Amino acid sequence: MYPARTLRAAALAALAILTLAALPGAALAHRANVFAYVEGDTIHVETSFSGGKPAMNSPIEVYDAASGALLLTTQTDAKGLGAFAVPQAAREARADLRLVLLAGEGHRGEWVVKAGEYLADQEAAAPAGGAAPQAAASPAPQATGAAPAALVDEAALKRIVAEAVSHELAPLRRSLAAMAEPGPTVHDVLAGIGYILGLFGIAAWMHSRKASR
Repeated sequence: MYPARTLRAAALAALAILTLAALPGAALAHRANVFAYVEGDTIHVETSFSGGKPAMNSPIEVYDAASGALLLTTQTDAKGLGAFAVPQAAREARADLRLVLLAGEGHRGEWVVKAGEYLADQEAAAPAGGAAPQAAASPAPQATGAAPAALVDEAALKRIVAEAVSHELAPLRRSLAAMAEPGPTVHDVLAGIGYILGLFGIAAWMHSRKASR
């Protein structure tokens, strides 16, 4: 018969091993982070693990957030960066886009790009009422000594302003997205606790075996 102390230590070790088995790799794995921002008609994506290492050459699936339909699949580069044009189907449906990063070994991250983010530039550039831009009228004869009247295509002006604003706001959008990066989840915390308990249980079991000899 084994001493009660040895049996308790063995039971604790077994429980710890079962806990670790129920959380395969969760305690040791890096979390996959993804965030995206819009610049013009392109969505830029940046990815990384919790330690800052980029999620290299990892697939990114782009879904219609409402219907769940897969719209396209792209991939990050060696720096963990990716980019893709907004799908026409998403524009027509004015759909939010759900980006899913598949970083391997069960690691994944998600980000949602709201329709308003990529439609803002398009709507700003569109002529009022959907009418096609009209050719500029010929200038009326000016009185001698009068300054010539400035002729500006309103639709073209809106387009120029929208592009300039989008370009200037891109770094700010990126910074805000990075600040919104989520921290550890409850599952991550529990996984870490399970890993620590597992190591403690195994150490207690080994110590008990030595003491019983």
